[in-house]
Amino acid sequence: APVGYSRFFNSNDAMKLLMREKELGNISCNCKNKRLIVKTGFREKRVGDFEQEIIKYVKDKIMWQPDDYKLAIMNSNKKCKCLNKPFDIEISGLSEKYPKGNINFKLTIVQSTQKYSVNIACRITVCTQVVIANSTINRKSRFNETNCFIEKRDITNFNYIPCTRLSDVCNKTASRTVSPGTIIHEKIIAKTPDIERDEQVQVIVNNGRVKISMSALAREAGCCGDKIWVENEMTHKLLKVKIVEPGRVVLMQGEETL
Repeated sequence: APVGYSRFFNSNDAMKLLMREKELGNISCNCKNKRLIVKTGFREKRVGDFEQEIIKYVKDKIMWQPDDYKLAIMNSNKKCKCLNKPFDIEISGLSEKYPKGNINFKLTIVQSTQKYSVNIACRITVCTQVVIANSTINRKSRFNETNCFIEKRDITNFNYIPCTRLSDVCNKTASRTVSPGTIIHEKIIAKTPDIERDEQVQVIVNNGRVKISMSALAREAGCCGDKIWVENEMTHKLLKVKIVEPGRVVLMQGEETL
């Protein structure tokens, strides 16, 4: 019978018992006018019984500092049934490096070829040092030690990964206007262009087995992967190119005329 359940003894069971008579020894059943019930021995384990293993698993997986977060197991009374014999446990399912709020993963009890799984529900409360705007920072203005400061805040329900050091934001520009008291995160920091406007770049043209290189001036700023316009220094023709690395671009298809 499955672990934790019972069923009636049937003819197939009688056949298996007869075939294993030498292995099991003489077994006699003297039960007239009654149906036999088969039960599997089992034991119940609670999620809370594995609290230390769960805490260690989470600690090894996440990147938060030990003093910056608190872990609470929300379903510690949830039970799982397994066979009444030794077992190992496996915990899996937590892939996020900076989890916050409610998280779920899985605990599996392994007994030889048998596996019994139970879901684990936890809540991680995070209170850590973050960079805060000290005053209004206009769009395209630079962050510095004057308009930003460090403060410890609860970011459990914060949707982004915040900046935790002033060095992460100093001399970088704001992508939008930032109000005083705002937690600084990567979404409000403008990307530093890999190519600036009017910067000289090397244009690579692939034509079959032939590769041509020429100089041009960038007419737009952009980062790797962006498409920008450049001006051929010889013909002054505008070309559409894609940035592959700082100072190097490749000609887009359809721009064969240089």
